[in-house]
Amino acid sequence: MMTIVLVLIVCVGGFYVYNKIILPKMSGKVEEKQKAASENAISQISGHEDEVKEQYLKTNNTVNLIASQMNEDTIEGIISCMERRNLKDVTRQALKNVAGKAVGQITGIGFKQTDNEEDYYLALSPDNLHYLHFSNEGECREHLIFDRNRMEYLETGKVTSAEATTLAADMFETKRLSFTYDGEEYKFFYFAKFYCLTTDDDDDEEEISDKEFAELNLLFAEPFLKFAASVNRNS
Repeated sequence: MMTIVLVLIVCVGGFYVYNKIILPKMSGKVEEKQKAASENAISQISGHEDEVKEQYLKTNNTVNLIASQMNEDTIEGIISCMERRNLKDVTRQALKNVAGKAVGQITGIGFKQTDNEEDYYLALSPDNLHYLHFSNEGECREHLIFDRNRMEYLETGKVTSAEATTLAADMFETKRLSFTYDGEEYKFFYFAKFYCLTTDDDDDEEEISDKEFAELNLLFAEPFLKFAASVNRNS
């Protein structure tokens, strides 16, 4: 009995040390690395943003797939988001999670875990907002297009506890973008980063360096975040 108690104490203590000491230090180092890469990217491509962006549209696999699917003259921004769900989808996902299926995705920059099964993006053009769902092999499984002039009651804000409960939204890593379109309400939960995970190659994931990650987020994620920050807030 005493042995079991000691094992439990060690496990609980180890868990506490990892979550309260080790993990924050690891996260802090990752954030510092990302910040330094971002600052370097700003200095490197300042004044050449359009040229570098055009190059990524041609050479980056994820960006190229999204651009091809959008078929737009201009792409203003791209951000990673959670899967669009209704209550039926959430129930199905919950059953999968209960069965023990946990989905984690590793980027070259850090660790991002959601119950997203594939890759999801919100992409912005001057006229439209796109929601794109890709398989891990690069097949577009869902593509919704919203005319920005017809989006009503557009707002952004923090994820509420009710949304976290009913729609399985992530309260800590995402924000909500919601609007009404043709009489139907839409809610999308987006991250603060653009994670390039979609690929149509044989490899599971596309390798991405710190420099590429920083530049892609500067050129594509930041404009989307500025757009989101400009709409009516409801936190």
